[in-house]
Amino acid sequence: MTNFSWKGPAFSLLWIAVWSFVAFRLFTLVEGFGTVALLAALICGFMVSLGVYLFSLSLRRRTMLLSTTELQLRSSFLGVAATRRFRLSDVANLGFGNLSHSFTPVLKFELRDESNANRRAKWIVLASWVNQDQVEEFLRVLTARGFVFPQ
Repeated sequence: MTNFSWKGPAFSLLWIAVWSFVAFRLFTLVEGFGTVALLAALICGFMVSLGVYLFSLSLRRRTMLLSTTELQLRSSFLGVAATRRFRLSDVANLGFGNLSHSFTPVLKFELRDESNANRRAKWIVLASWVNQDQVEEFLRVLTARGFVFPQ
């Protein structure tokens, strides 16, 4: 399974373009409005840098590979790949979740922490902006192919 969408980079580029235009216009108004325009332009510059960060994150491609004993998560960014391996016995849960304060719907799995049972499980996001029906269908396909995940 591979997760990549063109919505993220397209939205990020639009974000960068709009905030760059606003920052440029405010910088041209600095002589007339002084410090207020300069402060607003700096805030817009911060929004541009946030857009660049989100653009670079949106170019990352994640691929999940399953075997009978391990789950491999390969992340690639502009052709440079890194693979993380997890034993299936360490996977506490695989399924739908809402990420943090943004409530971004994600396909995630949780890792067990045997050393500290009181800590919350660490989430690893496999795919973003998915709905619960897509996740359930994906899990049904995995189950039909013989993979059993802990719940």
